[in-house]
Amino acid sequence: MLKQAKFWLPVVYAAVILFNLSGADDYNIVLFLTSPPLWLHEASVTVRSYVRIPLAGYYLITLLFWLIAGWGIDGIANKWGKRTNTGNE
Repeated sequence: MLKQAKFWLPVVYAAVILFNLSGADDYNIVLFLTSPPLWLHEASVTVRSYVRIPLAGYYLITLLFWLIAGWGIDGIANKWGKRTNTGNE
């Protein structure tokens, strides 16, 4: 469990959330740099004008993003590991 990306990516982002909630990240720079869904939201003027997402929503959406990304990374790593280990048996 501790060697899996689906564990560590959300844990690291949870640390970013705690850092942001502590008030040390006044302008939400660290939050923005670690949140690809926030990049997409901020890049589109049309979406920003129609959709208002509270800060807690950003936290939840990005935490789910990193969990799904971790699952994807682990799936690719497992598939890659099986492919490379089949000839070594």
